[in-house]
Amino acid sequence: MHIIRFIAVFAAIMSCSPALAQSSPNWTYGQVPTPAQWNYAFAMKQDALNYVPLNVAGGTMLGKLYAAPSASGSAGLNLGVGTAPISPNNGDIWVTNSSIFVRINGVTVSPFILPSPCSGPMVGTSGSITCYSSGLPAAYLASGAAATSLGFTPLNPANNLSDVSTVAAARSNLGLGTAATKASSAGGATVASVTGAITAGHIATFADTAGTVQDGGSNGGGTVTSVAVTVPSILTTSGCTITTSGTCALGLATQTANTALRGPASGSAAAPTFRAAVCADMPAGVPCLLNTLTASNSSALQDTTSITATYTHYKLVFMNIVRATAAANCEIQVYASSYQTSGYLAGAYKYNASSTGSRNNATTYIPCDVNDSTSSDQATGLIGGISGEIYFDAPAAGYAKWRGLISSYSTSPAEEGALIFGFWNSASAFTGYQVIFSSGNIVSGTVELFGWN
Repeated sequence: MHIIRFIAVFAAIMSCSPALAQSSPNWTYGQVPTPAQWNYAFAMKQDALNYVPLNVAGGTMLGKLYAAPSASGSAGLNLGVGTAPISPNNGDIWVTNSSIFVRINGVTVSPFILPSPCSGPMVGTSGSITCYSSGLPAAYLASGAAATSLGFTPLNPANNLSDVSTVAAARSNLGLGTAATKASSAGGATVASVTGAITAGHIATFADTAGTVQDGGSNGGGTVTSVAVTVPSILTTSGCTITTSGTCALGLATQTANTALRGPASGSAAAPTFRAAVCADMPAGVPCLLNTLTASNSSALQDTTSITATYTHYKLVFMNIVRATAAANCEIQVYASSYQTSGYLAGAYKYNASSTGSRNNATTYIPCDVNDSTSSDQATGLIGGISGEIYFDAPAAGYAKWRGLISSYSTSPAEEGALIFGFWNSASAFTGYQVIFSSGNIVSGTVELFGWN
């Protein structure tokens, strides 16, 4: 035992190569292996190879396989001749007595086909034998007799038609006709001759009915085959896709009633469109409707935003404003952050059918009618409430002057009209107004506000 240990230690010391890790045979401590176990363990030792060797019974290559080059003694690869597999897989290659086969995308293909045994005449040339079908005429098989037996003289592509007897024969065989003629694609006409040189970039034209071609001049370099036109939506088109010749007709598209072709209503410059007029479109001196207030048993008709510095002149138009309470005064109050109830210097002078006049002075409103204790509007029939116009100027500058004419009706005496005058005694601007009665609601009627410069 001591001798064996000594030999093992000595062998390890004297070894010049590094020790390689070895796999364990899974023996237990103290186990004494049998000769068969020793042989098996040594046979399985492959650690030093650094790879698992391929089993001759089969395996999978994990890298590229290179076959030895063929030599006179043997081929580099031999698949072995056998029978075709019943269910081959894609990529399978096999060899039978008839050919070599490959399975590709579910289809078995064979790049090589073993020729059938030769049953027809054989013609021998130097070092080779060619087998022809026995159905061919014997004249084809004789040396040098094949071409003459065809019944015509074939062209050799390497000879550029030089093996044809004449140029005329070559053109005739190729269907080119004679001289410089060539069948056209339409009508069967042919080019008879070319008159002079045709300059590059020019077009060729027929000079006569015989087919003489001449230089037709520059074609302008254009390649247009179709011309169309795009127009704004305010126009219509007809026949405006022209491929050869034609007429492109334009017309006006239909538009909504009471609209006109105008630029943008506000903001930056833009293409005009058909639209309704806005106040900014009106020329100087033409009033523009800014707002309409309609009464329906209303306590007041109010507008707080329509009066601005945009316009210098304003007008209120009363149309049949009917009061709910007889003898109630019609009042206008300006809006400056709130409706102002003081600071007015105003009045109204009334004329009736009896030529009798009366005056009404006011400090808490601008009057829009004059009434006495017997006044009462008629809300039915042709007799309406208060109607007329009241004007004022420069509301943004303060001390705006008010004046107007109002017509109304009362039972006794019959009122015909009233003259309105006055102002709000303040330098402050105002932006709105309200129409109220000293008592009771507004049964019906409208008040329109117009502005202009």
